[in-house]
Amino acid sequence: THTHTHTAEPNVPLVYTVSRTKKIFALFFTGLLPFWPRAWLPERCLWVPRVMFGINFYALLPLLMRHLAKRGDMVIATDYESGSVDTEPEFREAFAAGCNSISTN
Repeated sequence: THTHTHTAEPNVPLVYTVSRTKKIFALFFTGLLPFWPRAWLPERCLWVPRVMFGINFYALLPLLMRHLAKRGDMVIATDYESGSVDTEPEFREAFAAGCNSISTN
């Protein structure tokens, strides 16, 4: 499991689960995320879809993505439908929104 891998190699970042992602969103939208202790959120990697369920997350959440990047988290841009971001305009959009990594082919 991921906890065994992380225990053996602590430099491997943990990925936010769906429930932890919901917690991040709730903390962010209530304004509590900056005050939440780092130890209570051990994950360091968040996959952010460009568009999912008709919502453009890059347009909606740039402040959150920049905040997570400043905390040292990897914010990885992906595409919900194709699984990757592949074009130069998509790269620019992801980086402008605050992503610091891109899942591409």
